[in-house]
Parts: sequence; structure tokens; C-alpha cells
Amino acid sequence: MRKLQRSMAMFLLLAAVLAVAAGSGPGNAVWGKATAKTRTVVDQNGRTVKLPVQVKRVVVTTIWPLPSVFYMVDGSTKRLVGIPPASRSAAGPSMLSAMAPEIMKAETVFATGNDVNLEELMKLRPDVVLFRGENAPEQEKLEKTGIPAVGFRTTSLADGNSIENVYTWMKLLEQVLGKSEKQSKAEEFKRQSLQALNMIQERVKTIPVEKRTRALFLYKDDEKAITVAGSAHFSHFWLTATGAVNVAADIKGTAVVNMEQIYKWDPDIIYITNFTETLPEDLLGNKVNGQDWSRVKAVKNHKVYKEPLGIYRWYPPSTDVPLMLKWLAQKNYPGLFNDYSIETEIKKYFRQFYHYQLRDSQVRQILNPPRDAAKDS
Repeated sequence: MRKLQRSMAMFLLLAAVLAVAAGSGPGNAVWGKATAKTRTVVDQNGRTVKLPVQVKRVVVTTIWPLPSVFYMVDGSTKRLVGIPPASRSAAGPSMLSAMAPEIMKAETVFATGNDVNLEELMKLRPDVVLFRGENAPEQEKLEKTGIPAVGFRTTSLADGNSIENVYTWMKLLEQVLGKSEKQSKAEEFKRQSLQALNMIQERVKTIPVEKRTRALFLYKDDEKAITVAGSAHFSHFWLTATGAVNVAADIKGTAVVNMEQIYKWDPDIIYITNFTETLPEDLLGNKVNGQDWSRVKAVKNHKVYKEPLGIYRWYPPSTDVPLMLKWLAQKNYPGLFNDYSIETEIKKYFRQFYHYQLRDSQVRQILNPPRDAAKDS
């Protein structure tokens, strides 16, 4: 009897030790090793990645819009333990921090620009890391750690088409987070985005090229440099989708230009992204040292606008795509799109997709973002 008791005690002690060991790793899975509780996903770099069945701790490293898309998919950001500094600087004045205040507690110290400090990253004990697929050096570093890492591609994925970007990100995130088809919001997001796009393109299709609004996206601007966004970037999709001519289309991606080039283009309208602290009043009041914007048609006609900040910055892909399309269409062609209120559209969309009732003051905040939304970008 005593032998049986001793054997039972030894068995229970061994079981306890094994239980502690099994629970010591992130998400109860050992990095780089297969367990009985793993599954696989294929990321946007075509890599098969092994994940724990239960993903509890997630870090987003170098793909800035993804935390906001994460919220759309999961209805929360509580699983996000780390995000890029530029994501948190946008979250602060955006509606994301109002809907998910826990996002402001996510760690950012592990990331600087497109560089990741692996030592700091490991301290967060992630079950999975989500990174920018085009960042090959980061992928190589992450693969060496054995941490499951899933790549999400940006401009190279759909030539700047934000609808396709966000839709495919949502589908992949749903797999990473173990969502069922019934829980998916991706198809409804795509349906509403295409509905907005088709409505706009149907109205602008008969406008002759020579009468179309000639537009410029000012990606960044300060006294040191003027950076514009051309083709093969999100600007080109936004402008062509809403019937405008991208005056910087000959530039691939983003590029630094001088005022002489701006004068040659002489755009009818200028959009300023939230990747720069510059506001419309800086151009309208000619406040940027070394730059004379007073000669530009858009400035003369007071058609300079700051891109809104909803759940995230509206210039790159975000789950607010239908709203960005409708906002841009109204700015490009006010007379063609005067049958809806963008304020009402924003409120309806937030109720449906985020289950959040916006106040009028919050809608004004979305449409008039502050300078500090560009911090760390």
C-alpha cells in the first residue's frame, strides 16, 4: 500500500513539473517546435507558418495600419501586447483609442521605424508576430528566433488598391485569430467598399479627361523637403477611383520634389496625409519656410484638405475605406456628390461595423485631425 502511495506521489509530482514546463512558454506553445496544439496559415509571402491553436498574445511590428484592422476583425485590441510607435501616435487622437482604450497600453519600445529590437520583442512573449511582408531583413531576423511570424504585404499586394489590401488582411487575420466564417466581417466590408466605388465611378465616368479635377497628394511636407505620392502607391488608387487625375502619376511611389515641379503641375486640389504635421492653414497662409504656395491654383482657390483620421489614417489602407472614397468624391466633385452628408455616412458606418455611436464632436475630430497624429511616422 505504501509503495502504491509513493508511486502515486511521484506520478503527481512529475505531472505538476510537466504542467509548469508546458505553461512556461508564450501561449503554452514552444517557439519553433510542433506540438499537438498547432495549426498552420499561409501568409502573404507564401510562407506556411505554424501557430498555436489559441493565439493570446500578438505583436504587430512594422505594418502600421494593422492594429486598427485587428480591431475590426476581433472587436477588441486586448490580444495586442505590442504595436509600432506610429500606430499608437495615430491611435491617440483617432476613434480607435475611444473604442478600445487598451490600445494605448500596448508596448512600442521594441520598434523604431522599420527596425525591430529582438531582445525587447522577446520580452513580450508573443504567440505570433505580424510584420510587413516587404521587409525582408525583418522576416529573416524573426525566422531565426523561431517566433511564429506572419507577413502582410502593402503596396506590392494590390498596386495600392486599398479595398483589396484590407479585404485580404482581414481574411488572413481571421485565420490567425481562429475566427469562423460566421464571425467574418470581410465580405460585408468588401461589399460596401465596392458599392461606394461603383456608385462614384458611375457618376464620374462621363467627365472628359480635360475637365477632370487635377489632384496632388502631399505625403510629407516641412521646411526640409516636399514629398509627394505618385503611382504604384495608395494615392493613385484613391484619385483614379474618385475620378481625379493624379498630377504626380509619372512618379512611382513617393519622391521628393521642389516648388518648381509643384508650379508645373499646378493642381486644382491638394490633399495632405496624416504622415506629416502640415495642415491646410500652413499652405493657405504660406507658413512653410522656403516654400511659396501662394502661386498654386489649389491654394488660391482654398482647395487644400487634410486627410481624415477615423479608426486610423485614411491615406493607407484602413477599414474606413468606403468613407474615404465618399469623402474624396465630394471634395473632387461637390456638385456630383451633394446628395449625402459625409458626417451622416461616418456615423452610420461606425454604428454598423464598430458598434459605436459617435458624438457630433467626434465626427468633427475625424474630419479635422491634429498635427500630432503624424508623430513617429
